[in-house]
Amino acid sequence: MNRWSEVAVTGMGSLYPQAGVMSAGGGRVLSGGRSSGAAALNDAGWVIGSAESPGSASYGILFDCCALPFFPAAINNALQIVGQGSIWQDSVTASLTALVLDSTWQVSGASAINERGQIAAYGVNTATGLRGAIRLDPVASVGSAAARRR
Repeated sequence: MNRWSEVAVTGMGSLYPQAGVMSAGGGRVLSGGRSSGAAALNDAGWVIGSAESPGSASYGILFDCCALPFFPAAINNALQIVGQGSIWQDSVTASLTALVLDSTWQVSGASAINERGQIAAYGVNTATGLRGAIRLDPVASVGSAAARRR
């Protein structure tokens, strides 16, 4: 739910489930293939989720914009999108592992990103086998995160 009390939902289609946005004033179905599901939305109404086209596999999507190279979990108002160990912004994707200062940690996923760009992630320490939560602090841009590991 965003600050306007809009909620990202799944199940608005007739034959196949479709992602949509519901508010006190009604709802709207989002375009995104034969079937789709919503994961989250930001205050501007941008919705992320997954979609499936006839005869194809599922894919991540920023509805009314573009396909994503991973399945998204969260979006903030700066249109930074996280999920499956990656971050996307302005058509650039970077590994979240590039944001971890301790190189023994491998990020496997993310569940949230706040307006400061802090990311709630999880992963494994490859030296110890320990699995756990990781807070990642923001970088200037996703492009700089992508370059950090090169």
